[in-house]
Amino acid sequence: MWYNRRLGEINHSYLTTAPGDFWITHQQAPTTTERKMDSVHPAAFEQRYNQNQFGEQLLWHNGIVKEECIKDLQYYYNLDYKWDTKLILYSIMKDGYEALNKIDGSFSCLYYDGVDLFLFRNEISPMFIDDELTFSSTKFEGSRETEPNKVWRLNLIERILEDVATFKTIENPYYFG
Repeated sequence: MWYNRRLGEINHSYLTTAPGDFWITHQQAPTTTERKMDSVHPAAFEQRYNQNQFGEQLLWHNGIVKEECIKDLQYYYNLDYKWDTKLILYSIMKDGYEALNKIDGSFSCLYYDGVDLFLFRNEISPMFIDDELTFSSTKFEGSRETEPNKVWRLNLIERILEDVATFKTIENPYYFG
């Protein structure tokens, strides 16, 4: 798995691939007022698994978490992070996927736990995928929409999605049923 974390446009010369390579790119319209590397996707934390093993946990996020929810998460976890993406990642690291039940706003995300990649989205944010596990927040030829409120593990070997958890969208302003 490869990713490139930087400000500005994607440099496509980085995207050369070898068989088995999986690239993650994220072109964003920032939802934070900060325009520094601290708010460039992915959000990242180093994680100590045991005395000799470290891993990096990463989260890419499209959407906007409501300001009140950001304040609640800052208070609950005693943090001063302002970036919603970093708060979502921290929440998952501390409380697992159950934390997604507390996130109020829109989100479609890719999460790397140090071993596997996971996709999830709530009812408000789109996420599309094809049979090769190419995914995007915008529809593309041959893609289908992923099911909301589910966490999917991307099995890159067998090219399948594996359902690993469910959660609920707190508020869907577009649901009238």
